[in-house]
Amino acid sequence: MEILRIENVNKSYKNKQVLKDINMNVNQGEIVGLIGKNGSGKSTLMKAICQLINIDSGTIKVLDHDVTKNREDVLKVMSVIIEGPSLYPNLTVKQQIEANGDLRNLSKDDVLEAFEYIDFGKDIKLKNRKLSLGMKQEVALAMAFMNKSKLYLLDEPINGLDFDNVIKFRNRIIKEKEAGAAILISSHILKELEVVADRFVFIHKGKIIGEVKNDHDDIEALYREMINNEETNQI
Repeated sequence: MEILRIENVNKSYKNKQVLKDINMNVNQGEIVGLIGKNGSGKSTLMKAICQLINIDSGTIKVLDHDVTKNREDVLKVMSVIIEGPSLYPNLTVKQQIEANGDLRNLSKDDVLEAFEYIDFGKDIKLKNRKLSLGMKQEVALAMAFMNKSKLYLLDEPINGLDFDNVIKFRNRIIKEKEAGAAILISSHILKELEVVADRFVFIHKGKIIGEVKNDHDDIEALYREMINNEETNQI
């Protein structure tokens, strides 16, 4: 079942086109790695999916709902982390997670599960502004997972995490996939996504230049070859 469908999406800022005829999809029970260099358009595309920015043309659908026409319904079924964790600096970790639970009308068990995910102990009483980058990322991930979403948009989700928490993230994201979620993860670190992704979509200078299942011997070499071919064709 297709959860996310993107067709012929374009976006420009002033005279610079940052998304160029984007076509892709993410299916139920699938992890797709969106791979590209910094500035390639990964975050911009994710912002377009959840309507943080408006597109110039094309369509984006989540569960067959056009995101431009049914934004509220679409947001109810997705969890999003883009360009780092967004937390209220003056709330404690405990208050932040409980507020997210109230906003989403989640059960006490869901809230408890989020506390168990971060496993901060007494540090749940710390205000968010006092947390390290890795701890902030842990809180953001816990809130994303507690929503039991149909679609996850995760932009550089392991940024700031230590090795143990990277492993924990891997295990949880696979659990969400097995529960039927569609997951789009953007990163410029290909090796990390090779552990969890079912397939990869390569984006370069706002354009999708290739797509491949995670069954090749050297995904990185293939990605670099596609970039070189794209650069050669533009000369």
